[in-house]
Amino acid sequence: MQRQPSPGPGSSSKNKVWDKLKSDSRAKGSPLYSELSAIRLERSWKKLEGLQRNAKIGIPEIARQYELAKIEWSLHDIFVIATPSSLNRAVFPSDEVKRKHAVVIESLRRLAGPPEEDVADWFTVEARLLYAKLLFSIGDSEEFMLVLKCLNLEEEHRAEAEWPIHARRLHAECMAMSAWSCVQRTLTLLENAAQQRNSQEVLDALQKAISTSLLYLEDLECSFGGGAAPGSKLITIGAAVSDWLEEILCTAPLLYLALGLTDVAVQTFRKIMEASPSRFSAGLRLRAAGQLSLTLLRAFPQSYTEDATELHTSCDIGLDWMSQADARRQECRREELVRAVCIAEQLVREGAVESRFPKDKAGHDIWYGSQASAVYDVAVLALANRDQIELASLLEHSLRYAFDDEHMWIQFGLSLMCCGRFEHAQVVLRQCLAQHAHSKEAALLVCKLCTVHIPNAAEAVRYASALVAKHPKMAAGHLALGLAFVLQSRQISTDEARQQAINKSLESLHTAQELDSGNPVITLYLSLQLANQRRIADSMEVLLELLQKDPTHMLALWLAILLQTSLKNYTDAETLCSRALYEYPHDEQFLLLRVKIDADARGPAAALVTAKSYISEQQLHRLPLEAQSRLWLFLAELFLQNEQGKDAGECLEKVGDTTTAEYLYLRGRVKLLEKRFKDAGALLEAVLAQDPQHVPSMLALVYIYMHSGNLDMAEHYTSQALAVEPCNHFAWARRGAVLQRKLNHEHTAECFINAIHLESTQPAMPFNDIPIIF
Repeated sequence: MQRQPSPGPGSSSKNKVWDKLKSDSRAKGSPLYSELSAIRLERSWKKLEGLQRNAKIGIPEIARQYELAKIEWSLHDIFVIATPSSLNRAVFPSDEVKRKHAVVIESLRRLAGPPEEDVADWFTVEARLLYAKLLFSIGDSEEFMLVLKCLNLEEEHRAEAEWPIHARRLHAECMAMSAWSCVQRTLTLLENAAQQRNSQEVLDALQKAISTSLLYLEDLECSFGGGAAPGSKLITIGAAVSDWLEEILCTAPLLYLALGLTDVAVQTFRKIMEASPSRFSAGLRLRAAGQLSLTLLRAFPQSYTEDATELHTSCDIGLDWMSQADARRQECRREELVRAVCIAEQLVREGAVESRFPKDKAGHDIWYGSQASAVYDVAVLALANRDQIELASLLEHSLRYAFDDEHMWIQFGLSLMCCGRFEHAQVVLRQCLAQHAHSKEAALLVCKLCTVHIPNAAEAVRYASALVAKHPKMAAGHLALGLAFVLQSRQISTDEARQQAINKSLESLHTAQELDSGNPVITLYLSLQLANQRRIADSMEVLLELLQKDPTHMLALWLAILLQTSLKNYTDAETLCSRALYEYPHDEQFLLLRVKIDADARGPAAALVTAKSYISEQQLHRLPLEAQSRLWLFLAELFLQNEQGKDAGECLEKVGDTTTAEYLYLRGRVKLLEKRFKDAGALLEAVLAQDPQHVPSMLALVYIYMHSGNLDMAEHYTSQALAVEPCNHFAWARRGAVLQRKLNHEHTAECFINAIHLESTQPAMPFNDIPIIF
């Protein structure tokens, strides 16, 4: 017959019993007591044999604790079998194991006494908690719940002073078991979600288990964290936090998420994070911070893009983050996410082993593999595209502990590139290559920096050549080398060297396409380089393959339009441009192309009409300032072509940046239209001082020197223009005009023939306007 608990668990008689429960101060201050406590918490049972003689004499309370420790040691096999993961599969000790420990089990039942009797001391409390843990471990859930209910260890007793640490630990484990039992009984393998959400019993049990476990960790730090009595031994972290406590603290929030209770899960993560900082809670707080970050990322994606609340964070992610980390007071999820990531990173640093010269290499590898790498990966997810400067600062800290980690170096380099700190990124990625010479990712990123962001053809060729030498079957390496040679061909001024660079670029791009024929980037730049060689038919054939696979590819559409204009197929170019504007209605490049097609096909007057229909002042104000300036400059160019100098000047007044080469050049063109040659020449010389390869300024100066009769200087500037752009038909025509004035008829005819030939394949805008992006 089932035993009934004594009436009224909250009765006055029960409270009086609890009021008398105090741990013995003589025992607690004893070095032997502290050593016995450490052995029990560590579960290093072999050490008990050395204490046997001392425990039998001296303080009686220690002898009784020793007796409980021996019983717990004897039942260790049962407790090892009854782990959270095994009980989740209903794995309990066999009957043979129970028979083997029958004597010990009976002894513990005797020490615990009937559950309905009042407890007289802490020894009885510990004995009953240990007995309850045993009952749960052998599958007797009903008797387990009865013992716990009769003990009545509820809220009013959690604040009791001087709980023995063993009682706290056993209480926390029993509450975790109780919650686990409640979850299994009520949720039945996570079925019937509607019932689960309404199961207050489950929620209460989990919350009690979490609170009790955190209180135990707090008491544990008070008892052992700052040292112990003379002669005592400090306990280890892993043993003190048992499987049951770790499981309930780590799993409970995930159960809430599985039930759809995201807010409750977030609150639980916060509660664990806000536990008293100690070496015993650090690992759990770290996991909670990481899981909270992922939960916020997945459950509240829209809240991170809110503009209502400005994110105020400091790049110095130090201990200040810990003192400001009350997540309940955050104004938005976005800020809470960043703080959770930074708290996790701070906890990682507290337990870190610096890796550049590690004294404990094995310890560092275990720590980094199990904790740090996951935290920094979550940081990248949380902060990427939101606060790149903060991310870069955080990843810079990580290198103290991940100095040999290629992945972390690359993440750091990428974050710097996203911030626009290209020089710093280059230094970081070069260091990564110095440590990991075969790193494909780092080599590719360095090539990209040298080709796109910090143009240096020689460095780009050097790094790309090394990459291809180490990985000859890597298509991306040959692409990087081909683009490096493209950049080199644009920076070389001699015809022979330029042609060599062009041939090498085509060779590398062809090789890349053979290795990866479906790569759209390779196809695009192979087509572009063929177009630059005025091999229009070959370029179009290659490009059509890309457009058939991806008809909306922006750069491919751009190149296709230019190819059609080079063939003077203006109707097809207009059709393609209209399609591009449908796909990308706010892209100013396609707006410019559409107007430029009209200028080439029908003249500048018709182009101005088209510009007014496509580009209204209201539309202009919606664009970024840089795009607005570019459009005003373009309109000024159209007015100048139509010899409307006043209108061109008004457009230039609306340009934001008045120091650019293009702005100064157009101001010089206005002066030329006004016949103010001296002022125009000064402006054009200023352009060349800023950009020595600005061909339009060179050709404008040719006109000025021809007007003044200085044919030698005019010829000089035509030579410079052709050295930069050998396919510029305007430069060949001006050179022919200069040589004609100098009566050099033989070379004059050659120049005009070249001009006519190149003009027949001249696109509406230069092919090189298409940026290198890979």
